[in-house]
Amino acid sequence: MKNVIIQGFASNKFLFDDFIANFNDVVVLENNSYTYQEIEQKLNDLSQNDKLNIFGWSLGSLFALKWTVENPDTVLSLFLTGATARFCEKEGYQNKIPQIALQKMIRLIATRKKIVLSDFYNTIFEYTKGKEKYISQLLDSAPDEKNLINGLNELLNLDLLEEVNKIQVPTLICQGQFDKTTPLYNGEILSNLIKDSKLIVYQGGHCYFLEQLEECSKNWKEFLCLQKK
Repeated sequence: MKNVIIQGFASNKFLFDDFIANFNDVVVLENNSYTYQEIEQKLNDLSQNDKLNIFGWSLGSLFALKWTVENPDTVLSLFLTGATARFCEKEGYQNKIPQIALQKMIRLIATRKKIVLSDFYNTIFEYTKGKEKYISQLLDSAPDEKNLINGLNELLNLDLLEEVNKIQVPTLICQGQFDKTTPLYNGEILSNLIKDSKLIVYQGGHCYFLEQLEECSKNWKEFLCLQKK
């Protein structure tokens, strides 16, 4: 089996450096275009000979869910944090993240990229110690506007609410009590829809693996051990 991490929107592999130092065999996938198509190809390559334990964060949780729905025989387990089956609210799904907010980001990204990203990073890292360092590094290596718009369109359009109930693999969902990007509501909905799932609510925001590094590492390690039995 292989253990893989699918990152979030406008992320970078260095965010996971301290986290993966606690493991011997974890691959953090690059997603330079922020599209599902790129992740799909990489997961397809990785799953040729081994089943996957997938850690999905934020947009990465959406991609992990979509892959698992479409390729159930390739996945051994899902560990999702900052998780969601749909990013924006709609009728009957009131997570308080309006579509208009993402549409505004898409409009502004071409001319005000640094401002848009700064606002976004300050929200997702609200409960992260030393967030200024992470934000500075991310802004210095910011993706181009086209790829950022790709990712925002994935967040805007990808809706798996009617499909995730097909997922049969063990799923652990770790959602922040105070997450403003993917509110706790999102995790609760996922937990209700996925049969073999468990929801852990932690005292924090959107970045479990940064905010509570040791606890997040411990929970994933223990969850991975269960898959070996």
